[in-house]
Amino acid sequence: MQKGKYRSKSESQDLLRSIFPTASQVRGKTESERLKTEYGLKDRFAEHFLEKIFKTIQGKQGQAAKDALQTVTHTLPQNYSSPVWRIKGLDPHTDTPVEILHVILLGVVKYFWWDAVDRVSKRNKPQLIARLSSIETKGLGISPIGGKTLAQYCCLLTGYDFRVISQAAPFVLHDLGLPSECIQAWMALSSLVPLIVSTPGECWDTRTVQPSRIIGHKQNLPSTFDVQDPRKLEGLHHARLSELPSILRLT
Repeated sequence: MQKGKYRSKSESQDLLRSIFPTASQVRGKTESERLKTEYGLKDRFAEHFLEKIFKTIQGKQGQAAKDALQTVTHTLPQNYSSPVWRIKGLDPHTDTPVEILHVILLGVVKYFWWDAVDRVSKRNKPQLIARLSSIETKGLGISPIGGKTLAQYCCLLTGYDFRVISQAAPFVLHDLGLPSECIQAWMALSSLVPLIVSTPGECWDTRTVQPSRIIGHKQNLPSTFDVQDPRKLEGLHHARLSELPSILRLT
């Protein structure tokens, strides 16, 4: 697994344009799907026209498929890309904010928690559940924590659950057999999440100093990605984490 890199508008447009000719060939659906996975890009607007091609040639072979393909391609618009790519002055990669729920809570925190629970031995699981259930929540404004639910259904939780986990994890995972790198990453993540999730009424006035604090905490995370199970981290948006400081400067 490699760290994500910044995308540019022109690069993404070129990659998306390269998918359409491939899909517009007989038996091109499989290869076009492979390219979308490889590039990590998908144009939902163009997907409508691609599906039209696939349905037209479905079940046809040889010359019949070629004739049907030629007929349907003549009915498609010259510009089949999403209108968002045609808005002057807008770069979707840099001009849209990090979506905190899915990138942070249902992204980084979720996959970290999945990996952490998987590392806790069967013998230590009851202790993890007991620690979660024993956390005093009266001063936090939240309901009592259901330790068994958080530990047993670690991949089926909500953003609310992962917000709680992000603050509790360093305490409940301590001394349960996890590598020190994992605990250090959780400490960094637990310090990072409040800076991102905080509402304007809570600390809006201090947002100008938060980017530098975020950079410091974020730098403690990548070294741990090599320790964690790569299968559980395939969904992480590393590049979006890198954009957090610049985005918060604009808020």
